[in-house]
Parts: sequence; structure tokens; C-alpha cells
Amino acid sequence: NIPPVFDWGDAATYRSTETPAVIYERNGDLYRIDNATRGTVQLTSTPTLRESEPRFARYNTDVVYRLDDNLFYLSVSAKGTIRQLTDIRTGPAPKDEPRKTEGTAKIAESIERELFEGVRSRADEREKERGRRRERETKQERAPFYLANKEDVSDLVLSPDEERVLALLETRSTETEPASVVPQYINEDGFTSAPKARPNVGWEKSDNNRCVLLEVRTGKSVVIALPEELKERKLRFVSAKFSSAGYLAISARSNDWHDRWIFFVDSATGRATVADTAHDPGWIGGPGSNSFGWTPDGNHVYFVSEESGWARITLVGIDKSRRVITGDKSEAFDISVRPAPDSETGVGAFTSEKRGLFGSLYFTSSEGDLGQRHYYHHSLASGANVSLTRSLPGWNEATLSPDGQSLAVVHSYTNKPPELFVLDAKPGAVPRQVTVSPSVAFRAYPWRDVPVVKIPARDGTPVYARLFTPTKRTRATGAAVIFVHGAGYLQNVDKAWTEYPREYMFHHFLAERGYTVLDVDYRGSAGYGRDFRTGIYKHMGGKDLSDVTDSVRWLVKNQKVDPKRVGIYGGSYGGFLTLMALFNEPKTYRAGAALRPVTDWTKYNHGYTSRILGLPQEDLAAYRRSSPIFFAEGLTGSLLMCHGMRDDNVFFQDTVRLTERLIELGKTDHFETAIYPVESHSFTEPASWTDEYKRIFALFERTIGGKK
Repeated sequence: NIPPVFDWGDAATYRSTETPAVIYERNGDLYRIDNATRGTVQLTSTPTLRESEPRFARYNTDVVYRLDDNLFYLSVSAKGTIRQLTDIRTGPAPKDEPRKTEGTAKIAESIERELFEGVRSRADEREKERGRRRERETKQERAPFYLANKEDVSDLVLSPDEERVLALLETRSTETEPASVVPQYINEDGFTSAPKARPNVGWEKSDNNRCVLLEVRTGKSVVIALPEELKERKLRFVSAKFSSAGYLAISARSNDWHDRWIFFVDSATGRATVADTAHDPGWIGGPGSNSFGWTPDGNHVYFVSEESGWARITLVGIDKSRRVITGDKSEAFDISVRPAPDSETGVGAFTSEKRGLFGSLYFTSSEGDLGQRHYYHHSLASGANVSLTRSLPGWNEATLSPDGQSLAVVHSYTNKPPELFVLDAKPGAVPRQVTVSPSVAFRAYPWRDVPVVKIPARDGTPVYARLFTPTKRTRATGAAVIFVHGAGYLQNVDKAWTEYPREYMFHHFLAERGYTVLDVDYRGSAGYGRDFRTGIYKHMGGKDLSDVTDSVRWLVKNQKVDPKRVGIYGGSYGGFLTLMALFNEPKTYRAGAALRPVTDWTKYNHGYTSRILGLPQEDLAAYRRSSPIFFAEGLTGSLLMCHGMRDDNVFFQDTVRLTERLIELGKTDHFETAIYPVESHSFTEPASWTDEYKRIFALFERTIGGKK
């Protein structure tokens, strides 16, 4: 195995395209790495402060970063001089007018001034301060901007000329959120601790949002004004970007997740006009649903739209021109731009020519095979798309070199873990493998290139699955295990090394013992277009579960599986689906292992759940039909639940509540619960992983395994 050269910390990194260097944040301080020498320079050392969100300034030796609610400029070339670019303060703003007193109050005040020196001196100092403030304003010193009550700064965006900053602001809800805690029973000090955790769905609200444009020199502020028809809509500003031509674009979405807008903004007046809008009767989502950027000419924005039902890259110009770059029946991901137009010297060559649309878009796409990912170059001048990684079939995550001539590609395949390759950034280039990560023993095992099968669901929708059949030297037992992946919106049936390597190895283990294993991308999974993504709207445990059950029927018909010997397992969302399968389809599934499962969606987080089911206070019926705890009386098979007690994603409370429900229903003979006191949502201890999978295997051997 090859260890990482750098520890990037927790923050994002930014790469300069002209100066080969990287800037990043670690533990609240800023660092710069020169790519040529790999030398690291610490730029800040502030134990009591936390700098964040570093990026290169217009001149690539300097750095812009955020500290609390303000933006700062660190001039590396000027021996580390720091300049504050914004002066955003918590309110309320101080009042500049002298106090107005009349009648009896005025007489009382004049007497106090006459009698007491302290009163006179304080009053005189206030007058002097008002004068100094007026003098500063006359000299055009930067005026502070005061946040409203409960208002927070969500983002600060600096214009390319570094003369303006756009502040994205959001107001916290006035409602008090109930505090959730995740008790930790095993600690170094021997005492139980209870760290606070996230709120549940329905509590995390942002009532009002606004964008404010601030002049760096004067502090003058302009509040962005939305079109009249949107002024009463509850929406959230998501991101903002300036173009090289000086234009400003802002993206926003509605709080109910049904609408998304991209606005062009007049920087002088703050007036916003709609450049593009999207509406989804389910919810706005899909690849890159909240991201956009400017083309190198500075007059067009690019973004991903599901208007056709598939995630396609679209361009919209300041002049309202529109171009769709990618086709249907595929999805586009990870878009980036380069300023150079095409030339005879190569796909990624850089020139200074600037006529109309120029430069290049680079993106990843599943064009031609939904299970593969290839890296593409798009010429903005000609409109042509060219794949640069076809010499690496499978899954590719590519990064273009600063000079645009080379690609670094993390490549994997179904039975080959990720490795680093380097190749020229041109079609048909021969890749050179840089790393060999797995051990000799790992490489010696015959890991399968598992075939992908396409199964028709009851409504005709194709459902993709990986099929593990018993090995040739092992006699099939007729038993089958269904694996349902977690996250919901995730693609696991593809030609990549799986995100579930332990399960992939476990499936080999089962196949060697005569089991047939099916790994299903059910409705709601990623990679199959908008309709597939939103098929679970208002009913999780509906079409996703029926897809899995239809896959079982396909196995019975086509793989000689015994319909009375089918088990199911999965974690997180997969654990939830396992419970719904056992409770609602007891004749189909004899046994199941639900790992860290969601049992009641009213207890899960706001961002994930509200977009799919709405708010519980507005549509409780959707939550009831989607939550396994309301169907627990249907359990007739054998259930194993496994859950880490420190889980701060799906709380251990979910398993505790379902356990009590099953006890009260008299289901003692049908379930068992395994708890893991030191584990969170993702296990880290080898002993925990081993214990969990021993229990899962024992469950299947006891209930559906053995010979025919």
C-alpha cells in the first residue's frame, strides 16, 4: 500500500492554474505547498482563531480566506501583510443621532450636566465619537455591515477584480430545537458522556434568506432584489459566482425542494433576473443539482439540468441563448472549465485568443454505459465532445494537469480496487499505471468480475443488479441472499470497485457456500435518471421495496432459487429496506439482518428526509407509510438488528424504539439485537466488523442455508 504524501486536513483545497501550488487549511491554520519542491509553508499560526475556506487571490502568490464572518487578504509577496476585505458585524447597528430630550427630561439632563463632571465628559466623548464617525465616512473609510437578529453568514464570494464581496445570509429559526444527544458509555475517564447531535426533521429551519453585495473599499451595501413574483417565496440561496467579465450569478432553491433558480444580477442595482428555472413535482436533486459556473468568456453559465429526465449539462448566456451539451440516457458529473480555446497544438492547449464562446469544459459522464464513468473534453467553440479515458474501461475519476496536457486518473473496475494512472489528455492515449495498492495475497484471490443483470420491475422499469452465483466447485443450495445498499441515492451496480468492499468479499464467501447473492440498485438509486431517482417520493418502502421483491421473483424463475429460502440484509437505508421487507413481505423473505436501520423517519435528519417526504407536521401520513416501526406486527420470519451505540447519523434510538415495539408485540422468538458500544454509523474496529458478519452468516445458515 502507498501512504498519502500529504494530509489535506478537513477543508477543501484550491489549486492555482498558473502557479503550481496548493493552498489548504488544517486544524484552523493555512498552509501552502509548492508542487515542484513539495515544500510546505505554514502561512498562519493562530491557536485561538480558525481560518477557513482558503483560495488563491487574483495574483497567485496571495491568499484570500475566511475568519468567522469576514473575508481577509493575506499578501504573501508583502511579507505576510493581512488586509480585511469586509467588516460584517453582529447587530444591532449603533445609532448615530444624539438623544432627543424635551420638556422635563431636557431640564433634568441639563441640571445633571451642570452639576457633574463625569456626566459632562461622557456626553462630550459621545459628541466627539459622532464627529469622528462622520469624518471617517467623509474620508470613505469602509462602513461596517450589521447582521440582523439571528442572521448568519453562510458564504462570502469575492469578485475577480477583488472590489466586491457577495455575502449569502440566512436567518435561523426562532423556534427552539429540542436537543438530541448520543450517549457514549465507554470513555477513557470511565464516565458516561452525552454529546449533542443533530435535530430531527421538521426542526431545522431557515426562515429568511438574503444576499448582500458589499464594496470592499467603502463597505457600501446593496441587497439583492428578487423578481416581484418571487418576493413571497420561501427560498434559500445556495451559491454565487462572479464571471471574468464582471457578471454575477446566484443559485437558489425553494424551501419545499420543488424549485431551483439561477439568477443573473445587476451589480450596480442588485436587481436579479431569472436565467434558468427548474421545477420537480418530486424534489430537485440529481448530480450537480446545486452547482453551476461561468464559461471562460464570462458571458455564459453552465449547470446540470434534469429537464429531459436525465442530468445534462446546459449553457445559458447573458443574452438568453441556450445550448445543451450532453445527451439523454446518461448523466453528467464533476464539471470544470479551462480558459484556453482549442488549437492545433492539442485538446487542452492554452492560447490568448478570445472570440465569443471559447475554452473548454471537462466533465465525467456515463454516456454509452450507465455503469461506467469516462472523462470528456467539450470544445465550447465547436460544440464537440471527446472522451479522453476510453483506454481505461470501468470507472474513472480524472484530474487535469495545470498545463492541460496530462490527466491523473483514479481508475477502478468491478474486481480491481482503485489505482492511479497517468495519461496524455488526448483521445486514445496509452495510460501508465503509477500505483499497485493491494497486497500480494489480496491480488492472488480470484475476485469476480460480477455480471450485471437487468430485471424488469412490475411497472416495466429496468432494475439493475449484480448476480453472484455459487462457484463451480460448490453445489447450489437453492438459498438466496439479497443485499440492499445504503444511502438510498447511491449507485452500487456498476463497473467500479464497490463502495461496499466488505460486503463484496462476504458475497464471495456466501457464493463459495452455495448461496446465490443479488445486489440490487432499487428505485431511488443514483445513476438512472430523474424518474428512477424520485420513484420513492412520499413513500420510502414503496417502489424501492417492490423492485427488490420483483428481483427475488426473477431469481426464482431464472436461477432456480427456492422461494422459501430467501434472506435479505443491508445497512442504514438498506437496513430500513430490510425491515420493510420482513414486515410487509413476510412470505417472500424468511430472514433478514438490518444494520444501523432507520425505523422511524420522523427521527432522521431534516435535509435528507424533508425533500423526499415533506415535513411531518404537514404530511404525517407519508411518514407513517414509510416507517417500519408502524408495520412491526408483520414480522413472522427471523430478524437480526445490529447498531452502534455512538451512531450520530441514524441514532441508536431507532433500534431501541423498534426493540421495545417488538417486545410489546410478543415477537420475542423472531428477533435479536446486537449492540456495539464503541461504534458510530460506520464501524472502525475490526472486532466489530467480524462480530457483525459472523452473526449475519449464522442467521442465514440457521434459517435459509444448508443443502437441498
